[in-house]
Amino acid sequence: CKVAGSLYQCSLLATSETLSCVSGLFWLREIDRIMIGVGDTPATCLYQIHCRKEHTLTLTQSKVADMYGEALTSYRTRNWGDAWTRFEQISDTMGDPTSFVMKERCLQLINIAPPRRWEPIWCVQRNVPYVPPQAVNSTEVEAEPETSS
Repeated sequence: CKVAGSLYQCSLLATSETLSCVSGLFWLREIDRIMIGVGDTPATCLYQIHCRKEHTLTLTQSKVADMYGEALTSYRTRNWGDAWTRFEQISDTMGDPTSFVMKERCLQLINIAPPRRWEPIWCVQRNVPYVPPQAVNSTEVEAEPETSS
């Protein structure tokens, strides 16, 4: 998770596999779904650990986590414009560096227009979006949004 920590600009990260050992003990924020290795490595969820549950999250931590979750939902459903706006708001008003990283990623995805089979998984070692092998070989192209004239 050291590479992921520098990629997402936050500390105390853990995968869902690691957290299964300490389930329910910490306040967490889901950061992203990632693939750490290459090839057939399964994707995993990445979480930021805030503090133990016997402590209370600050109002800011709680608000950032809620807003980030909404932005992440937009990101995962390919609504990158909305996700960008939400991540920008969190980054600018709350000073969350992870949201800045995700905001920049939204711009990247808007510009490359991944195939329909794109999955919301980030390849950490290569710092690129994961595209399933069948989508890489596919000739499918995203349809341009209709514009009203």
